[in-house]
Amino acid sequence: MMTTPMVEPTDLWSALHTLTHSAEGLGDPSTEALTGRVLTALGDLGFDGGHPAVLRAVAFLRHQQAAPGRWWGRWDCNFTGTTAAVIEGLAAVGQGGTLLDDARAWLYAKQNDDGGWGELPESYSDPSTFGIGPSTPTQTALLVHALVAAGHGDDPEVARAALWLASVATETGWTDPYPTFTVLPPTQLYLEPLAPTALSVAALAAYRDRQPLDRPLGELGAPAVPSWAGLAARALAGIAESAGAALTQVASAPGDWTMVQRWAQLVYCSYPVDPEAIRPCLPPGVEVDTYEGKAWVSVVPMVVVSQRGRGLPALPGTGSMAELNVRTYVRCGPVPGVCFISVNVDAQWMVALGRASGVNYQRVNVTRASAEQFRAERADGAALELSIGPGGPAGYVPRGTVGAFLTRRLAAFTMLDGALHYAALSHPPEWVRACTVTVGERSLVEADGVPSPPDEIAALQVGDLDVAGWAPVPVDWVG
Repeated sequence: MMTTPMVEPTDLWSALHTLTHSAEGLGDPSTEALTGRVLTALGDLGFDGGHPAVLRAVAFLRHQQAAPGRWWGRWDCNFTGTTAAVIEGLAAVGQGGTLLDDARAWLYAKQNDDGGWGELPESYSDPSTFGIGPSTPTQTALLVHALVAAGHGDDPEVARAALWLASVATETGWTDPYPTFTVLPPTQLYLEPLAPTALSVAALAAYRDRQPLDRPLGELGAPAVPSWAGLAARALAGIAESAGAALTQVASAPGDWTMVQRWAQLVYCSYPVDPEAIRPCLPPGVEVDTYEGKAWVSVVPMVVVSQRGRGLPALPGTGSMAELNVRTYVRCGPVPGVCFISVNVDAQWMVALGRASGVNYQRVNVTRASAEQFRAERADGAALELSIGPGGPAGYVPRGTVGAFLTRRLAAFTMLDGALHYAALSHPPEWVRACTVTVGERSLVEADGVPSPPDEIAALQVGDLDVAGWAPVPVDWVG
């Protein structure tokens, strides 16, 4: 068997320096795995298969696919990890068709008897080893996560892979038996010590959350995974420690976020309306976004538990505040986002700050007899009353659903100084529970000029979120 040189940890930075300062490094061409990951990010942001950038990326991947359904790995060793990235990206933007079918068939043919996947570094030089090697947590986790995201979480091959991942966990996490990442293939590869654990936790969580409720992982015969919470915490702590210096540099970069908040007790109370009823509420330059032909309005009660400006401690008097925002869903060119019809808060300082950013902030009195009973009332008596029912099982919102349409919005559009602006937000994917909300008095929504909510709303309760926000900037991608 050929021996492939492995980059030692002490030599990794030297290898990366060579890569980034060499003619080959500076001329690194488009790669399949990075294209797939960018498509995943675009899909999460709401871009669909009709966007020109998405179409060009899909055409590139179609051209690069090697028979019978694999993609070569520039950064992942080799075809298995890269094919995983492409599958997830194509699925995220609703593209792929036969590309995905061929990729899945090739992967299933290469699955090991133990249920996992692996591919030796020798595959860069020996075609007989394409997609072949002892199972590794990294390569198996990448494929489980991708196949679940593509809607194949119920395939028996994916179930076998998830069971294998669970069976090889130890009290200290997961480890790979050979290099699974590359610097300059085929001569320089390396082991990433944190990746197997971080990727395996993410893959098993995705698999668990997307299984039908009557088929949890444990009932499929998986061995107990030692200390799930501990494994995840150790993985994340290790990532944070190793990335500390880089994160410090990023945090000091100009033009970054301006405020961070922690949100709690947030509920998306959303209902469909006629798009024509929403159009008059929108600023020039944005269009109504629809799901299955309907516009949507959400009334969103929440508590802002804490907040601070960039580089500042929490200021006295700016702690916890209650909020009720009334929003609708829009697009500005290719970019999905929201428009706030009103943001109602019980803190006067935030009303002044919010109006300076062009948003219709209103002062309200909020009363909560409990976490389930919410009432917001303005000085003129306009009010909204909500009774929030118990939540169901928790999980992430699958792509392509109305829940994803409503929650995956990271830009807010508003008019400021006579020009269309947008403010960006960033937060992790929401962990949600479905519930039913009963609406009592609703004159506050009617006063905002949008259609009144029905008596009962199918809603989504959201777990606590840490959110970063950017100052509004002019829209510069449309004429």
